[in-house]
Amino acid sequence: MNEQTKICKVCGDKLPVSSFYEDKRGGKYGVRSLCIPCFNKESRAFRKSKNGLIGQMYYQQRQNSLLRGHLPPDYTKKELTEWLLNQPEFHLLFDNWVKSGYNKWQSPSCDRISSLKSYTFSNLQLGTLADNLKNENIEMKQGIIGYCMPIIGSHKNTGNSLRFVSGKDAERSLG
Repeated sequence: MNEQTKICKVCGDKLPVSSFYEDKRGGKYGVRSLCIPCFNKESRAFRKSKNGLIGQMYYQQRQNSLLRGHLPPDYTKKELTEWLLNQPEFHLLFDNWVKSGYNKWQSPSCDRISSLKSYTFSNLQLGTLADNLKNENIEMKQGIIGYCMPIIGSHKNTGNSLRFVSGKDAERSLG
């Protein structure tokens, strides 16, 4: 049985449908319009653009919020994009990241000023991923944060619901 073929919109090669990633919205064959190598190349290039990086940052903020038991960011991806693109420091950090050859540790990063609070514009500061990790390590050594396993329970006398960002946060609040 002959496998069906499709032409890649980027390289123009006629390839078997199995050479394309599946996509439910992918028309007749249910696959993307770019072959796998072209899609991967464009995807890598996009992640190295300002909009691609901001998208990754926003996705990571949402994931970290879930992991830490915090509320999700109180802004949308579009609002974060507008905010970052209006920050001169973001452009400097981005340019330095490009000059470094896209060194992971030099990538721009939004760090929370207070690790115990959620992502809000008033709680954000810009730096590199290395700066972010350094700040986190300092706070861990100082006992400000732990590995941020949320603690949820109820008060033994009142039955009121209790929620803490971490075990350390519960310890500080309850003694």
